[in-house]
Amino acid sequence: MLYLQGHLAEAVQTLQRAIDIYDPLQRRQPDNIRYIDSLVSARRIEQFLRDMLGDAAGAAAATKEVQRLDEARQTATRPALEKNESLQAADRQHFDKAVEL
Repeated sequence: MLYLQGHLAEAVQTLQRAIDIYDPLQRRQPDNIRYIDSLVSARRIEQFLRDMLGDAAGAAAATKEVQRLDEARQTATRPALEKNESLQAADRQHFDKAVEL
């Protein structure tokens, strides 16, 4: 709402309060995708708002945080993706054996 009303600086302040809540949570639970996704969304909005305000340094810092969080998401999801691939490979093997019967 603040953005739509033209209160960009206030919108950034409000967004920063949300970031201040989620950032410590994400750092304590780095594999919690919900915290990572919340922070990525907040940081992308922050980057947009800071661009609108002409704050190039702030926008760059927000972009850097999005990149860090994207890497954290990849690290957090890698074990689940690997497990899924393993299960799919086993499923294919079982199917192939069933076809041979």
